[in-house]
Amino acid sequence: MMAEPAKVIVVDAGVLYAEIAELKGLLRAALELRPAQASASDTNEWLTETRFIAVHNMGRTRMKRLIGEGKIEMRDLGKRYKEYRWNL
Repeated sequence: MMAEPAKVIVVDAGVLYAEIAELKGLLRAALELRPAQASASDTNEWLTETRFIAVHNMGRTRMKRLIGEGKIEMRDLGKRYKEYRWNL
Protein backbone atom coordinates (compact mmCIF):
# COMPACT_ATOMS: atom_id res chain seq x y z
CA MET A 1 0.00 0.00 0.00
CA MET A 2 1.37 3.41 -0.95
CA ALA A 3 1.36 6.28 1.51
CA GLU A 4 -0.57 9.40 0.61
CA PRO A 5 1.55 12.40 -0.28
CA ALA A 6 1.79 15.09 2.41
CA LYS A 7 -0.66 17.94 2.07
CA VAL A 8 0.66 21.48 2.01
CA ILE A 9 -1.21 24.21 3.84
CA VAL A 10 -0.39 27.85 3.24
CA VAL A 11 -0.94 30.15 6.22
CA ASP A 12 -0.14 33.83 6.69
CA ALA A 13 2.95 34.03 8.94
CA GLY A 14 1.43 36.85 11.01
CA VAL A 15 -1.65 34.76 11.81
CA LEU A 16 0.51 31.74 12.68
CA TYR A 17 2.73 33.78 15.03
CA ALA A 18 -0.33 35.32 16.70
CA GLU A 19 -1.77 31.86 17.35
CA ILE A 20 1.57 30.65 18.76
CA ALA A 21 1.75 33.70 21.06
CA GLU A 22 -1.79 33.02 22.29
CA LEU A 23 -0.97 29.37 22.98
CA LYS A 24 2.17 30.38 24.87
CA GLY A 25 0.10 32.73 27.02
CA LEU A 26 -2.41 30.00 27.80
CA LEU A 27 0.37 27.56 28.66
CA ARG A 28 2.05 30.12 30.92
CA ALA A 29 -1.25 30.76 32.73
CA ALA A 30 -1.85 27.03 33.17
CA LEU A 31 1.63 26.50 34.61
CA GLU A 32 1.14 29.36 37.07
CA LEU A 33 -2.17 27.84 38.19
CA ARG A 34 -0.69 24.39 38.80
CA PRO A 35 1.34 25.16 41.98
CA ALA A 36 -1.61 27.08 43.43
CA GLN A 37 -3.81 24.01 43.03
CA ALA A 38 -1.20 21.75 44.65
CA SER A 39 -0.71 24.08 47.61
CA ALA A 40 -4.47 24.43 48.09
CA SER A 41 -4.78 20.71 48.84
CA ASP A 42 -4.11 19.40 52.34
CA THR A 43 -0.33 18.98 52.55
CA ASN A 44 -0.67 16.46 55.37
CA GLU A 45 -2.91 14.09 53.41
CA TRP A 46 -1.85 10.42 53.05
CA LEU A 47 -1.20 9.55 49.38
CA THR A 48 0.05 6.55 47.43
CA GLU A 49 3.61 6.83 46.12
CA THR A 50 2.51 7.54 42.55
CA ARG A 51 -0.01 10.19 43.64
CA PHE A 52 2.45 11.81 46.09
CA ILE A 53 5.05 12.12 43.32
CA ALA A 54 2.50 13.61 40.90
CA VAL A 55 1.00 16.09 43.38
CA HIS A 56 4.37 17.34 44.62
CA ASN A 57 6.08 17.23 41.21
CA MET A 58 9.14 15.18 42.15
CA GLY A 59 10.90 12.04 41.03
CA ARG A 60 11.12 8.71 42.83
CA THR A 61 14.80 9.21 43.62
CA ARG A 62 14.16 12.54 45.34
CA MET A 63 11.22 11.05 47.23
CA LYS A 64 13.36 8.16 48.51
CA ARG A 65 16.04 10.64 49.61
CA LEU A 66 13.46 12.73 51.50
CA ILE A 67 12.10 9.58 53.18
CA GLY A 68 15.66 8.75 54.28
CA GLU A 69 16.07 12.28 55.65
CA GLY A 70 12.81 11.93 57.59
CA LYS A 71 11.00 14.68 55.70
CA ILE A 72 8.38 12.29 54.30
CA GLU A 73 6.47 9.85 56.52
CA MET A 74 5.53 6.39 55.29
CA ARG A 75 2.88 4.05 56.69
CA ASP A 76 2.77 0.41 55.67
CA LEU A 77 -0.75 -0.91 55.21
CA GLY A 78 0.40 -4.42 54.27
CA LYS A 79 0.31 -6.35 51.00
CA ARG A 80 2.83 -3.95 49.38
CA TYR A 81 0.46 -1.02 49.96
CA LYS A 82 2.09 2.07 51.44
CA GLU A 83 1.03 5.67 51.85
CA TYR A 84 3.12 8.80 52.23
CA ARG A 85 2.76 12.33 53.60
CA TRP A 86 5.01 15.21 54.62
CA ASN A 87 6.48 14.86 58.11
CA LEU A 88 5.55 18.27 59.52
